[in-house]
Amino acid sequence: MTPREFKGYDLIDGEKWAVVKDRRLYSVSNLGRVRYEVFMGEYRMVNQHRFGAHIVVILSQAGEKKTIPVATLVANAFLGVKPKGTKTIHKDLDVTNNHADNLQYANKEEYCKYISRCHRELHGRTGIDTTVRKEVAERRAEQYADVVGRWTRREINIRQASWELGVSESAVSRWRSRHAQ
Repeated sequence: MTPREFKGYDLIDGEKWAVVKDRRLYSVSNLGRVRYEVFMGEYRMVNQHRFGAHIVVILSQAGEKKTIPVATLVANAFLGVKPKGTKTIHKDLDVTNNHADNLQYANKEEYCKYISRCHRELHGRTGIDTTVRKEVAERRAEQYADVVGRWTRREINIRQASWELGVSESAVSRWRSRHAQ
């Protein structure tokens, strides 16, 4: 895929765009990108943010701001209207991969299997060596120690610490109190 410049952002070959329902100035692509029409045919990309593990965008219309997962926007635009009682899942278990071909709607039974599969992948019950899991846990502990240390020294605030770690502010505070020296 070769990008080419197109009025404010790179256009990627094979990328298709669809207007976001109820937010007609916004469009979403089959590759998981979101854009905003600033002036007749001129677009700007919308910043994407992490919310836990998921990627979200903040869409605004008539002064009302709404935080929406990118996967939801892509699925609504390219998979059709979500059937009642279903949830959007990522086929490859990577919740940051919001390409249309990686998303599908799942009923309650399929969703439970998906969550179980995610849990097995996350906790290494699929043949991953225990030494690898231990190394990952050690790296995560070092990351916590570094970020919480910077927060304690007032180099960053608790909101920045929670953002860097991808956890809530109360989780950062609990970790600090458990590991206080």
